[in-house]
Amino acid sequence: MERLRVLVADKHGLVREGICALLQTCQDIEVVGEATNGQEALEALAREEPDVMLADVTLPVIDGASLARRLRSENKKTRVLLLGESADRECIIRGIKAGGDGYILKGATARELLSAIMTVHRGGYFLYPSVAKKVVEEYLSVEKGAAGTNAYDRLSDREKEVLRLVAEGRRRQQIARILDLSPETVQRQRANLMKKLSVHSQADLVKYALRNGIINIEDGI
Repeated sequence: MERLRVLVADKHGLVREGICALLQTCQDIEVVGEATNGQEALEALAREEPDVMLADVTLPVIDGASLARRLRSENKKTRVLLLGESADRECIIRGIKAGGDGYILKGATARELLSAIMTVHRGGYFLYPSVAKKVVEEYLSVEKGAAGTNAYDRLSDREKEVLRLVAEGRRRQQIARILDLSPETVQRQRANLMKKLSVHSQADLVKYALRNGIINIEDGI
């Protein structure tokens, strides 16, 4: 029986090595490559053409969702299981819309991870329970519409963190280091939250944060 070929792309060495060690204990799976960033993942994808790629949603250079989108645009057959540290709704929805075939948290058990890999390999979709809850919440919020909803409440937890740090005057590189994200992801989160809040400049964003008690006057400008 031909073994399932898997590529593991995660920026954290311990996480990546731990996943690889786990998969290597499964006789039906062959780990064909590892990547620490999105560019390395692209090169490994072209070289190995794996059946499944496990991709960290916060990969530097090119994040997991962007990798999934690129694979779909090129009609590649590799299935993509996205790995996240938390059930951040924005990351989940973006990953799924980009073409991810599943989303699992890094805190999942070995059994859950193997089940997820096999599910997406067979053509199914896998959502970790707490992730599925976020997807349902997003669907319900879309159904209800934005009317009567506080704009701030519609921000993801990560967007709220970025909002606070931007309003405090932090630069993109600083925010990236603080939140352990790529600068590109920070920029995207900033653009998303400004759109949701209907603000169009840094000054407007700071005013919003001050007006809503997100920062104090001494924290901001």
